[in-house]
Amino acid sequence: MDDAPGFDEAALHAFFERVPVLFRKAQATVHEPYQFLLYHVEHPLAESTTDAIESGFGLAHPMWNPGSRRSAIELLDHLRYPDIGAIADLRSIAGMNLSVLSHYLHFFHHAYPIYDKASCKGLEKLGVPMPYTLVRDRDIYGLYIRAIEELKERIPFWCVPETNVYLTRIVQGALAAYGAEA
Repeated sequence: MDDAPGFDEAALHAFFERVPVLFRKAQATVHEPYQFLLYHVEHPLAESTTDAIESGFGLAHPMWNPGSRRSAIELLDHLRYPDIGAIADLRSIAGMNLSVLSHYLHFFHHAYPIYDKASCKGLEKLGVPMPYTLVRDRDIYGLYIRAIEELKERIPFWCVPETNVYLTRIVQGALAAYGAEA
């Protein structure tokens, strides 16, 4: 990849060796809600799905206009990874930020990574500047997805814990725990 993220190789190797421990640390705080959502979010998606995601992760509840939640769910449900172009169409929903949106996307389509401040900090510690914003910026989320994909491609299989969780979540959760460290 010509324009791949510029990871610090030494930091990357040290991070990969710690992924199993870091992932367990990240999952410890959300294990039950995550597992519940992983197995109970089914298609067709209902409005109660977004409520369950918000509740499970302590997220703010967007201020939906009549019919806008149903429209947003349909829009997001029809995305195919790694497409994120349609998120620009969700500008009119007060309280809908990139973190909340990425949580929805992750449980609608597990390949999408959860975007949070700690994970962005983790990427920075690995040498990849990643801004954290609440604005639904598809360019920033696209860069974030790309960085997570690069990590997924490069992580040695022996550094991936055995679990029923998707590799996207393993890498992103480990990044969040890594970024939260002082």
